[in-house]
Amino acid sequence: MTDVGELPARDRMLTSPSAIRLGVDLGNAGGVAELTASGELIAVHPMPCLLDGTKGRPTLNAPLLSELIANSHAAVAYVEWVSARPTDSRVSAFAFGRARGACEGICATLGIRVRFLTPPQWKRLCSLPPGKEGAKDRSRAAAIARWPSQASLFALKKSDGLAESALVGLAGLMIEEGLK
Repeated sequence: MTDVGELPARDRMLTSPSAIRLGVDLGNAGGVAELTASGELIAVHPMPCLLDGTKGRPTLNAPLLSELIANSHAAVAYVEWVSARPTDSRVSAFAFGRARGACEGICATLGIRVRFLTPPQWKRLCSLPPGKEGAKDRSRAAAIARWPSQASLFALKKSDGLAESALVGLAGLMIEEGLK
């Protein structure tokens, strides 16, 4: 076993209990959550989007996302695995792919390790049942139950992306840190 003091600086940071972890729910209504290694919620941020896409559609703004991620000083990012569904339009599928690529590229540039979690994987770990019916409200309810002192962050119906980003981060911690 290697003593933490013998590890390179970046690896020591990863093992530090004070290192920040990110939870990322990609998509225009998604979010980025900052958590400690013990699962304390530090902050949640809406996904930085601007209405500068084709026909005024919202699109991810990579420079703003980059600034948000860089300012977090995170060691690891747990990111929801997104892919196109057969029912998605080409525009929607491209937007998801663009967001995933931007997030992955930003993290790689900053030296932040990325771990992808599929929706069934993180939802199972957070005790959320499968299915779309009421899924967004269940995510908000789970986030409120986990972080009751910060319930106001998840109070609005449109806060489901913030809740899901926090839960993705929590699931990542459960997998990698053995958090309960």
